[in-house]
Amino acid sequence: MVRPDGMNYIFYLQLTESLPGEFFEFHKFFSKVGVKLVPVKAKDFSEMMDGTKKHLLVVCKDMQSQKVFERYRSQFLDYALLNNKVCLFHVTSFSRIHIAHKVEQTYGYFYKRLPAHYKELSRFIAYTFFKQIRVDRKWPGGKRSKLPPLHKN
Repeated sequence: MVRPDGMNYIFYLQLTESLPGEFFEFHKFFSKVGVKLVPVKAKDFSEMMDGTKKHLLVVCKDMQSQKVFERYRSQFLDYALLNNKVCLFHVTSFSRIHIAHKVEQTYGYFYKRLPAHYKELSRFIAYTFFKQIRVDRKWPGGKRSKLPPLHKN
């Protein structure tokens, strides 16, 4: 199903000055399934937070991008994850974040290790994304029973 606002998008956290090659690999696959991959810098992503839950893809392949990511986590991202404001897809050759056990239970953190094929990663991210944005949420208590109308004679 489509989101209430009609847009399907995932934010890509840009950790370097220029867009890396994996952004274009992910973008190519996501455009086929109807999801827009939007590159965003850390400061801009922090400022665009509103009441809706945002989906964020982060790819850390080298030490420089890992350091930038760790700095951003300490400033904002850990708080947003713990308060269920961000769903983070963390693709990295490093270890998972230290608060992963707290936010994995609320389906707010997904960790994938590099090296991996971008097509498989894209498939997993798209499947998880569409599973989370389904609008047809049901009340957990089930349906209320309905009694037949009483006939007066």
